Amino acid sequence: MGTGSTTITAESRGAVATAEVSVDVRLVNVTTRFTHTCGVTDRGRVACWGGNGFGELGNGTLFGSGAPALVT
Repeated sequence: MGTGSTTITAESRGAVATAEVSVDVRLVNVTTRFTHTCGVTDRGRVACWGGNGFGELGNGTLFGSGAPALVT
């Protein structure tokens, strides 16, 4: 935006913050979006945490979570 270019460009960046959390699942794959993160567990379940204003976490609420919680 604002550069006059019609080419879409993206730049990969490293982690901006890391945190250790206590959780009873082992995540084997993790992906992140604007305000939330989800991961697949070693048992094939999905756990998510972060912002939840539109129900992104799949926990049946609109409240965010600071720790991974299994999607229901």
